[in-house]
Amino acid sequence: MAAPSGDSLALCRLRHAGPTASEIDLLRAATLDGVRAEESWRRWAAMHPIDDTSRYRVELLPAVISNVATESLGEEAGRLRGLRRRVWADNQARSIATSNAVRAMGSIGVVPIVTGGAALATTVFTTAGARSWGPVDLVLGDTDLGDV
Repeated sequence: MAAPSGDSLALCRLRHAGPTASEIDLLRAATLDGVRAEESWRRWAAMHPIDDTSRYRVELLPAVISNVATESLGEEAGRLRGLRRRVWADNQARSIATSNAVRAMGSIGVVPIVTGGAALATTVFTTAGARSWGPVDLVLGDTDLGDV
């Protein structure tokens, strides 16, 4: 890749490291309030068919559904609601498995910290199904396991 207009190659690469304008619209639709979220959603949806959406962008769609008024979701509203229900159901299964794991660890004196998607889905994205837990991360201190 040739660096344009005298820019270093490192600077040229950095320009491609952050989110694109389209990805920023999707993030805004998932996090902003009211009209600004709806406008961002309309811009994103006009350029991106749901079926062609990458896995990483699909993970934001449940937050968009929770954040944007149903009438603004357009003709994909039903499919998007179905996606949110699937994320909710997946999260329920992960919640049960996580509770069982934390309880089992607690029975041997280990107290894990839940991080990652599970922590975000229960603290930042508090609407059920708005954020997939994904893999559940449990952090243990180096002294927690002792003689276990």
